[in-house]
Amino acid sequence: MLAPDAYDALRAVYERSYAGPEALMGLLGRFAGRPLIGYFQDAYRDPTYFARSRYGQLLAGAETYRQMFKAPVRMFYGTRDEAIKEMVGQLPAAYQAALIGNEAELDQNRVSAEKVTGADHRRTFISAAPAAKQWMDGLKAKP
Repeated sequence: MLAPDAYDALRAVYERSYAGPEALMGLLGRFAGRPLIGYFQDAYRDPTYFARSRYGQLLAGAETYRQMFKAPVRMFYGTRDEAIKEMVGQLPAAYQAALIGNEAELDQNRVSAEKVTGADHRRTFISAAPAAKQWMDGLKAKP
């Protein structure tokens, strides 16, 4: 599934079989600026082929946002997050809104996407943790 020119380097990163931090940065530097889809073999770049593949089916089964949430959920995403892109961070709330479908009933959407401006993946977590605690404490206080 992985592109042949990326497989060995990504395997070394996964297995942590590189020789120190400099070697890791060298491996990662080879892919700087490469779009995520560029890591896949050509066949997997076709959305239909990908969806029908075993891997695509496993991913589809793991998409927890594809349900109607009954409890309120806040999902945080950073505008400079290198792991979760903004569109992906907004996807659960947008999906819920699409399921509701009626603009007059959008207040039923139990999922909100909370933007953390300028935050990378770590800063998003550091910002989200206290905000989530305060929000949850507020929920607990409601009758």
